[in-house]
Amino acid sequence: MTADKITPKQIKALWAKASQAHLSETVLRGWVCARTGKRSIRSLTKEEAFRLIGELLDVEVGLIDRFSADRMTAAQARWIGILRGMIGWDERRLFGLAGKMYHVKKMRNLSRGEASGLIEALKAIGKRTRKVRAA
Repeated sequence: MTADKITPKQIKALWAKASQAHLSETVLRGWVCARTGKRSIRSLTKEEAFRLIGELLDVEVGLIDRFSADRMTAAQARWIGILRGMIGWDERRLFGLAGKMYHVKKMRNLSRGEASGLIEALKAIGKRTRKVRAA
């Protein structure tokens, strides 16, 4: 038995709710992929679309943080931890840098793009630290 495909009305509702929640197309598509494992919105089933539209309604009324779809990945969090250890920083100092760069109160609030930027900053700090130690 094949599952019913998403309807055009559900597709419109999904895009409308994403727009109201201020989610970009990239974030919406990434979120759909993360939640369902499907890369295309048109490949969703009616059941999946119903669930996702419900979650977007929760975002709209503030039950879910609107940026949760774009959170940093577990791999990014591990990489940040590794780099923090390599340069000899404690968590407080890392939180200070993240807060100054991206105005976040907690590391878990970093988006994927922000986490990527923080990783690059930590790499650059690590390179400078190695140069100073070698001199």
